[in-house]
Amino acid sequence: MAGERDLLVKGLRAKARGIPDRFDDATVMALRSELLAIDAYLRVHPREASERARRALERALSLAGAAHAFTSELRGLLGQKEKSEKASWFDLSSIGILGVENILTADRVTVPRILMSSLSEALMYLASRQYVGGAEEVLRGLYRQHASSMYKDLWALATDFRKTLSVYDVKELQSGIDGFFERLEAAPLQARIAVVHQFYALLLMLRIADLLEALGT
Repeated sequence: MAGERDLLVKGLRAKARGIPDRFDDATVMALRSELLAIDAYLRVHPREASERARRALERALSLAGAAHAFTSELRGLLGQKEKSEKASWFDLSSIGILGVENILTADRVTVPRILMSSLSEALMYLASRQYVGGAEEVLRGLYRQHASSMYKDLWALATDFRKTLSVYDVKELQSGIDGFFERLEAAPLQARIAVVHQFYALLLMLRIADLLEALGT
């Protein structure tokens, strides 16, 4: 049984390694396929995974669904643009992701590492000049919807990867997360969209890394 499960895990790991090269709706769809395959197997063989692994899988699936919705909507908005412009949006997702690719093989993921990596990669986006114009109101709505989800996900990560959390730790996290989003709100709309795109890629890598660790691989 373990060998069968490992075969599915191998497929997930292979697909996850493609995130730094290209993070678009096709990439996320391939990841969702691997996650759903593991989910289907574990539903029939529940003893093959711990409660932690089931929880990690559920969160990875939820995030993959949100990421797919975002990348699909973004591609749709850019559908009438030149192919070169559309490509520039998705190419932005690779900026800096290579710097956190080792998350998939890290011994342990910590909240400070998550937050600092996220902030660093986001700042790289804000410094980028490769922006694509689009329908402002539609893009603004896309940003508001998914920025809200990312805000919630960052708070979830703050508790998922900590065994203890004092009120002072909570206030420090609150200050860091809120401060970052304040800076994000001051950025151009296209930059904000690019940052959310970057966050989805990074957080999905983190969730998959957590799942792989929980499955003992």
